[in-house]
This record gives sequence, structure tokens and C-alpha cells, in this order.
Amino acid sequence: MHQLDGKNISQVIDFGCGNGRHIFEFAKKGFKTLGIDYSERNIQYAKSEVSKDEVRFIKDDCRTVRLNEKADLALCLYDVVGSFVNADDNQAIIDNIYRHLNSSGCLVMSVMNLELTDSIAKYKVPNVRKNLEALVNLKPSRTMQRSGNIFNPEYFLLEMETGVVYRKEQFENEGELSAEYAIRDKRYSCKEICDMLMQAGFRIRETRYVQAGHWDQALGPQDPSAKEILIFAEK
Repeated sequence: MHQLDGKNISQVIDFGCGNGRHIFEFAKKGFKTLGIDYSERNIQYAKSEVSKDEVRFIKDDCRTVRLNEKADLALCLYDVVGSFVNADDNQAIIDNIYRHLNSSGCLVMSVMNLELTDSIAKYKVPNVRKNLEALVNLKPSRTMQRSGNIFNPEYFLLEMETGVVYRKEQFENEGELSAEYAIRDKRYSCKEICDMLMQAGFRIRETRYVQAGHWDQALGPQDPSAKEILIFAEK
């Protein structure tokens, strides 16, 4: 048993753990950890880096996974909630995290900031299906392969009715044909994501607009660096 912010923590579960970088940091400090991700590639990479029995990874769907254990601390960071554009899918992730927390367990979550997105958007329409020409004319980019800056207003289209962002991403695969994909993600206002958490039963302890890697510095909602909204919640 370890303490974090005055709370006893015996288990940390990362929902949408990616390659496991957050889990490994907690494991270094002696916490029992479990990472869940839908990507087989991510899970296989994470497992290849494991050197302690306290570090575990499983491939599963964060919306529906059912574990025989609960966490004192849950992580769900960056675009896990928001990777689906359907509201029910994203709510299902939050509801499932709530089920897997012990009483008084804590959640640290971040989502992509709609308020910044809206303030910088160069291209936006009320409804994409009714304005397909805007999507057709959207410039493609290689952002995901090169920089990861998915807030570049030259390369995204915001659907104002839903908060969904559309991008055209080009990928050059070694030894394979290049490809272009239309990619969507859901972004949130602070009120919207807090309402979803409270619907699941969470109590909101703190929210702040942050830059990745600088969570200690609270920013304004439209600060160019405030690409994420960070939420601390409790069951």
C-alpha cells in the first residue's frame, strides 16, 4: 500500500494506456499497476518492456472490459474519451471506469480542449453532412507521422453542432502503399466533460486547462498551449 496525495493507493489502472508510459512511471514508485488498451501493437510493445510482476497489460475495450479487481486510482488521459465521436461510446468509458474504482477512488482524466479548438478554427461548419464540400476542400497533412500537432487550424474542420473535428491524414508506410484517411475526434468544453463525469456518479474535485507535460500550470481556456482539460474526480 502506498500513499498519493494523502490517499492509500494499492492499485492503479490506466484505461487506454497506449504504450504504457504512465503505468511504468507508477510502477517505478512501487505501485501495483494494470494497463488496458485496444491496440494489439501498443500492448505487445508495453509487455516487451515489463520487468516487474507488479506491471500488467491486457488488450481489451475500455467501454466493456470487466475485471475481477478494482483500482484506488484510475487514469484516462489525452484522447481516450473523445476517440469515439458517438456520445454513448465515450460515456460508456466513463461509466466503466466508475465501476472499476473502489469507494472514494480517484480518477485523473484529460480530454482535448474544445474551447481552444473553437477559438482557433479556421474552417468550421454547423454540420459536416450538410456541408460536404468543406470536408472535400480540407487540406490533407502528415501531422500524425511528423509532429502530432492536431491543433493546427490549417488542417482541421470543426463541426460546431457536435464538437467533432475532422482531419485528412496521409501516412507513408515503409514498404507499403501510402494512404490517406479521414479521421475524426470529439473535443470537449469543461462543462460538457464534467457533466458526463457527474452523470456516471463522480464528484469533481478540480479542473484546469493545461499543456501536456506541464500539468502544474493552469492556463486560460483559449491559451494556445491549453490543448487539454485536466480533471480530478472522486467516486
